[in-house]
Amino acid sequence: MKCSFLLLLSPLCLFSQGVEIENPLSLSNIQTYTPSKLLSNDQWDIKWFNNLYTETKEINHTKEVSPVARRNFFTSTLDIFCGISPSKRLNVGFIITYRSATINGENLLAPFSFQSSMNRRLGISRLAPAIKFTPFKKWPKFAIQSSLSIPLFENETEKKSFWIKKGTYSKIAFFMTI
Repeated sequence: MKCSFLLLLSPLCLFSQGVEIENPLSLSNIQTYTPSKLLSNDQWDIKWFNNLYTETKEINHTKEVSPVARRNFFTSTLDIFCGISPSKRLNVGFIITYRSATINGENLLAPFSFQSSMNRRLGISRLAPAIKFTPFKKWPKFAIQSSLSIPLFENETEKKSFWIKKGTYSKIAFFMTI
C-alpha cells in the first residue's frame, strides 16, 4: 500500500511527439514510428508484443470465486506493416498471433517450453491481414487501422483448455498524435 501511494506522488514527465523539427533526419525512432504516423514507400514497421496471463482462481456463473489448478496463457503478437505510398497515407500488413496454454497446475513458465503434451496446447492461432491509412490529407497524424482476424484452428476447447474464440472478426483502431 505504501509503495502504491509513493508511486502516485512520483513526478511525471510527458513529452509530446508533435513537435515540428527542422531537420527530419534528427527524428527519434519513437517520433518516426508512432502508430499514427504512416510509413513512406518501401519502409517497414515490425512490432512484437508478448503477454503472459496466469490464474489460480476462477469465477463461476454465480460470481463465486473458487480455487483451480494453475492455468497459464502466453500470447505473442507480431505486427508487420509496409508503406506502399510515397505520400505516407497507406500501409498494408498482417498480424500473426501465437498462443501457448497450459492447465492442471503446470509451472508458470510451462508455456515457454513450446512442447505439446496432455496439459498443453500451442500454435499459431490467428492471422489478420490489415490496412492502415490516413483518411484526411489535412490531418496526417490521424490514422485508421482495419484488420480481419481469421482463426487458424478447429476447436476453441481442446485437451480441456480454452484457447480463444474461433470466430472471424474485424477490428478497427484509431490513432492520433498531438
